Amino acid sequence: MITKRPMPGIRSACLFCFDKKSLNNKGLTLTECILALAMLFILAGTITLLFTVGLRTFWSGYTRKDIRQEMGLGMQRMLREVRQAKSASLSVTSSQIDFSADLNSDLGGDEDYRYRLSDSSLLWSRTNPSPTAEIVLVGNLDLTASSFSEAGNLITVQMQGSRDEQTVLLRSQIRPRNL
Repeated sequence: MITKRPMPGIRSACLFCFDKKSLNNKGLTLTECILALAMLFILAGTITLLFTVGLRTFWSGYTRKDIRQEMGLGMQRMLREVRQAKSASLSVTSSQIDFSADLNSDLGGDEDYRYRLSDSSLLWSRTNPSPTAEIVLVGNLDLTASSFSEAGNLITVQMQGSRDEQTVLLRSQIRPRNL
């Protein structure tokens, strides 16, 4: 039987062939183990850090989006309704807007409405002819820096909402059509 022997100086292609020197080295040294563990811990720490930073960034953006969406919907409704206010009935203070308008287009005439800012919500109510309970349009936010102001026939609405250390500022100006 003919056996193939590798040429001198060329290693065998056999992966499971060992020479006598490699049979004596059966394990890893303590230094090699410590180095491997250190590299593993550094890699795990880096991955954990990147994951937590990404997760924190995601949740802060998600919270800001929720605040912006809730305040935007309330402000949009308020601006749409105030735009239809009658000139003789419009009253603006820093925390309240009172106005008369025919919002439901019935032939019965104008109704009186009120938008009011509290520390944590934007409230809407009809005050006349049949008063209603205040309805929360924007709630569960810190709105302490929010305000209404009037300069001539231009009304400025500024709402700053905060939740979970995230703050969003919305500002808009409106000129009622009927002034």
